[in-house]
Amino acid sequence: MRLIPKWLLPGFLLALVPLAAVAQEDTGAAAGPEPESAIKKISISIGGGYFSGTTFFELPALDLRAQVAPGSNTVTLFNGQELDLGIQRRPNCLDAPIKKIVPGEAFNLRLGFYVSEDFHLDLFGSYVKSKAELSLLRYEDGLAVDRVEADELQHWTDELYQSQGIEGGFRDEDFRSFTGGANLVYDARAVRMLGLTPQFGTGFGGIINRFSTLEDKTALYFQLFGGLLLPLGDNLRVDLRGTATTFSFSTEEVTYAQQVTTFVGSVGVTWLFDVSPVH
Repeated sequence: MRLIPKWLLPGFLLALVPLAAVAQEDTGAAAGPEPESAIKKISISIGGGYFSGTTFFELPALDLRAQVAPGSNTVTLFNGQELDLGIQRRPNCLDAPIKKIVPGEAFNLRLGFYVSEDFHLDLFGSYVKSKAELSLLRYEDGLAVDRVEADELQHWTDELYQSQGIEGGFRDEDFRSFTGGANLVYDARAVRMLGLTPQFGTGFGGIINRFSTLEDKTALYFQLFGGLLLPLGDNLRVDLRGTATTFSFSTEEVTYAQQVTTFVGSVGVTWLFDVSPVH
């Protein structure tokens, strides 16, 4: 058996050194740059402020020449009772009902996902606490005298509609509204002035209007909003925002839903968190 020359093994090992270096370079090139997360930042915002209220039901006064079917000219009170205004307008009566949500308080919570430095998608939820009230136009001797608000309606229903046995229901002290949806938001850092960054966007979602006794009124909503951002640090800021929300508000009296718009002016605080990519 022929022996392997002593010089062959060292030569073979030296030949492998360049190949190992090339393999190491290929491995580094294949690894490439470190991956980036699709979400740059996450924000959490809480805020509260003023709720404008809205008129969600309004009927004109019945014409003197008009006559309606019995039982069709009624108003559903907030306690579930029905006030029958009659088949035609009498000289002394109540007419032209208006239902409204009075101004109240609003609170909101947002969870944002920044897909770039300026654009982010927010999950939005809000809560409104207010009151609902009914008012009616009073006629005396055929002439419109004044509009009777909720506090005085018991007196006039007792006098003009005593036989119906109406007991309260002209105000709901515990009206609440809940919304939940998504917002597309743009932080306009390119036009920042005096340390303030404009912000605007749009959103959509669902709303639940809840009364104490009457059934919930649900609908889809559309939002437009704008505001200003005031940084307090790298990861903390104050938000000033005005929001207009449009939706359909159904009632018991009519088969159609009235389109209404509410406004909320709020002040909030936002915390920002950087997102690290997962390797």
